[in-house]
Amino acid sequence: MKRFGVMGVLICLLLTLFTNKASALAPAMSAYANVSQIDIHITNELPGTLYAYPANSYPSGDAMKGISKKDDGCAKVGDYTGGDAHFYRERTQAGKDHLYDKYYLMNNGTILAGPIYVNGQDPSHNIAFAQDSIKGLFNEDLENVDAAKDLGVSSITVNIDLAELFAASHEGAISFQSQGKTYYFDTTYVNKLDRRIVPASTNHMNVMAVIAAWNQNGTRYPDELIYNGHKAAVIGTNTSNTEGLDDYLAMMEFLAQRYSQDESHGLIQSYIIGNEIDFTPYFYNCDNLNTFMEEYSRALRLASLAIGKYASDTDVVVPFTHYWCGDEKKLGKENSGASLKPYDMINWLAKVSKEQGDFNWNLAPHVYGSMNAKSNIAYTDVRYGAINGDIHSTEHLTYSNMELLQDYLSQDLLKYQGHMRSIYLTESGVSSDDNSTENLNKQAASFIQTYYKCAMLPFVKSYNYYRLYDHADETKKHLCVGLINDQGVKKPIYDVFKAIDTPSTLEVADPYLKEINYYKNGTKQMNTEKFSVEGWKDVMTVYDNAMDWSKQWNFFNIVKKSQQSAINTTLYNAASDAAHDSDAGEVVVAPTTTMIGIKRYRCIHCRAWIKDETLPVLKVAKKKTKKKKKKVKRKTVYIGQKVKLRYKGKYKYKTSNKKIAKVSKKGIITFKKTGKVTIKAVSKKKKYTLYYLVKKPRFKLTKKKIVLRKHKTAKIKVKVNKPKTKIKWKVKNKKIVRIKKGKIHALKKGRTTVYATAHHITRKVTIIVK
Repeated sequence: MKRFGVMGVLICLLLTLFTNKASALAPAMSAYANVSQIDIHITNELPGTLYAYPANSYPSGDAMKGISKKDDGCAKVGDYTGGDAHFYRERTQAGKDHLYDKYYLMNNGTILAGPIYVNGQDPSHNIAFAQDSIKGLFNEDLENVDAAKDLGVSSITVNIDLAELFAASHEGAISFQSQGKTYYFDTTYVNKLDRRIVPASTNHMNVMAVIAAWNQNGTRYPDELIYNGHKAAVIGTNTSNTEGLDDYLAMMEFLAQRYSQDESHGLIQSYIIGNEIDFTPYFYNCDNLNTFMEEYSRALRLASLAIGKYASDTDVVVPFTHYWCGDEKKLGKENSGASLKPYDMINWLAKVSKEQGDFNWNLAPHVYGSMNAKSNIAYTDVRYGAINGDIHSTEHLTYSNMELLQDYLSQDLLKYQGHMRSIYLTESGVSSDDNSTENLNKQAASFIQTYYKCAMLPFVKSYNYYRLYDHADETKKHLCVGLINDQGVKKPIYDVFKAIDTPSTLEVADPYLKEINYYKNGTKQMNTEKFSVEGWKDVMTVYDNAMDWSKQWNFFNIVKKSQQSAINTTLYNAASDAAHDSDAGEVVVAPTTTMIGIKRYRCIHCRAWIKDETLPVLKVAKKKTKKKKKKVKRKTVYIGQKVKLRYKGKYKYKTSNKKIAKVSKKGIITFKKTGKVTIKAVSKKKKYTLYYLVKKPRFKLTKKKIVLRKHKTAKIKVKVNKPKTKIKWKVKNKKIVRIKKGKIHALKKGRTTVYATAHHITRKVTIIVK
């Protein structure tokens, strides 16, 4: 590609700076795909050539390329000359789906706009449904959902191991066409996935799939998908090379085609791409934020596009640990390689995805507690000292401060199509430490505290508890997060978990409130004995922040939608017991204009519930509507222009702004200054109102210097906008040249100046006669 000169380079640098600033809010290009073609829309003022590049190929001017060294495979789409333009490209060629390509607008090797990916597809199937509650379960690769059904969960998390997906041989395998190639997937493993996913879908559970390749003996994972030949516990998906990219697309398309179209094989709504990606060896061991995120975001976006071919309302999800924005060199003792801050990674992804065509990605933090083996989460979080009430500085993001995500996700930069992105807790739980009676009860109490908090946060769509059974490898480290111990005995948390989203939730939960004990902000002790805690709402705040729990708290958010009608008549019946004396009652759910409220009565002695009383829906006060100002269409005129109003009869004329326009008694308007102005013409019988927009006239000569020989002629070209006006010409030395209507006649050798005047603007051009 050709290069600009020094001046061109400077101009390009300035353009690049300007483009980078503006692109986050208003990209110069967008791309939309339907079944047969891709529509690339450009609204950039600078002319150039539109090119299509494969997702893993980059022009030399693009510094953000991850580890890819590819700069080939580009195709010219068309020449762009400016203004608003659409370019149409055939979507499929030789079996290759160009849905995954990206687009650059370039001029002589300099990137003017892009890259931009397709960020919209024609709607396909819609498979998503609203969960009955946020309660879910990490399925632990079980092929039945008996436990999930008994616990009444609304969603499950399943693992899909990409390392087992490809078939060892073609015989008996499932064939699948992708990008003009035939791929073969292992029938045994796919059938195993069916047996996990179908029962969940049949029982109306939302299925979330963790898409990762686990490093196990005998893996059939292709070498081209492995970064630098490195194999950690989880292997990444290397799409920086052609073979790896095609393999990855084939896997994602196959999964989406099978599990995101109809219920014959079960339905997956959310695809979690990778596992705890801030521990970079789980994807690609790298300590450079730009390099790592370009590699990961490419895989994330390609997955979104592949899945979107089959279901419009699915999403892709980014998983990370609770090490939010601490020192990445000290994060995660269990991590064998480089770490990055999730805070930096999410901010990077938000900015770049908006610049390159936003898409529906959401987040899956593995929050736990700062010390995930401890049963009293709030207490140990404060004691460990790694959390605070500021999302921009807290080292850890745990259950204790996850409400900070509300303001963070409310930023325009983080939103998708004006809506807050979602949080899926696909792997989060509470440990019972050494499984003593005390810690078993604290585990149940901490779970209630964390679940109630999550239920009150609108961005938390699912709390999939990790895990059903204690695991021997984890219990050695006192990480006993199971609902059932390793001997098959149900812990107290099992029954709490089962009832947590039912109308009887508080009956089951309240006996554990006395187990909550921590120091709010590290200073104020919070427990029932000190009377600073009277209900679960009192233990939502661990460190002060902007969240107002008196407004945020809504009891209905806890209970399954299908069971909320039962709340209205439920009495926590202790009224017959003479030992209980009722207090004056507390409003635990404030009534709104659309929902009834609840007033709760307790015993003044033991704080036991006596009954709940419903409060009526609030009446809506009628609001006065303001009249909208009528928009008017203004006629464009220019400074110095005169307009004669020709109305029959006697009229009086008035201007709204004499500085912008004056009007004479005879109805002659003279426009003096830029701005908006209104002229009124009034007679005894009629009234006219005229609206004008006054602009500066433009007048310039196309050249500043003209050289010609004696007795030759030349034409001075001018550019003048409306209104059309006569141009006055004048020569400084008439002996050298003469001019008529912009045409120069050279008379003798010498140097002189020609002046042109229009709209009270004078321009000059130097004339040299040789």
